[in-house]
Amino acid sequence: MTIFLMVLKKLIKEQLSPLSASLDSKSKTYGHNKILSKEQKDIIDELSDKIVQYVSCDTDEENVKAITLLITDYRSSVQIKRESHGEPKDKGDTIGCLNDLVFHISGFYDKLKAFKELGPYDFNLIDKEFKNNPEHIVYYHAVYYFGEEIFCPKSGIDVKLRAEKEEKLGERLQSLFELIKPSHNLEEQKKRTLQVLRDLAEDNKKTVKKDKSSYTLPYFSFYGVSLTLPTDWFSPSEGRLGEQLNLAIRKINEITLDKFEASPENSVSKQKELN
Repeated sequence: MTIFLMVLKKLIKEQLSPLSASLDSKSKTYGHNKILSKEQKDIIDELSDKIVQYVSCDTDEENVKAITLLITDYRSSVQIKRESHGEPKDKGDTIGCLNDLVFHISGFYDKLKAFKELGPYDFNLIDKEFKNNPEHIVYYHAVYYFGEEIFCPKSGIDVKLRAEKEEKLGERLQSLFELIKPSHNLEEQKKRTLQVLRDLAEDNKKTVKKDKSSYTLPYFSFYGVSLTLPTDWFSPSEGRLGEQLNLAIRKINEITLDKFEASPENSVSKQKELN
């Protein structure tokens, strides 16, 4: 499964789960149309199951189209149920959530395409099959960061600061792409990947205000890295990006050889990407 699709399915599930819980509550609470709430919950739960079971198409662009069509089909089912109860078909939290999903899915895919073109960068975040290795773990959490920004936008964001952080992220992901070679074993990949993340942490330290009392970096050497972190490399003040990269660091440190999956890319395919 591609990294994009893995993240997309997770983000959609994170929107549908609370909606289902809300509808369940309404189906048991006076002051709401209990029957309609239960019917809408059943539709949402079925959609959620379909998203989990969805099998990837050949490309992420096709995945976007297929999942969008799936959601619009279930939206139509909700509209029919609403009309059968004399309710406006285009009103209500359920319709609003499904409308948002359609909009956000497109926006998420477009954001990753635009990010690729900013470099331009040689690495790919779209149509990239996920393997459990340090490089791909970083890609996964970078993609999740972009997706969360689309699916759960926050108000009061410093747009200029975010753009600067994303520019640094792109530069470091490019460095990661160039540093990891097919011949590198797990430990070497860990060292090189953590080197990149350490550099990115230093980049962000210069870009955003830090809580000096809670931000420290362990000693790091390209040829020997301390895997015991006294504190997170990225402070809470760095928001979602820092949170995702801290998660990536923990996962990278926890990878064992029996769980390690080498990238299918070889030196030839990477060279094609570079070209």
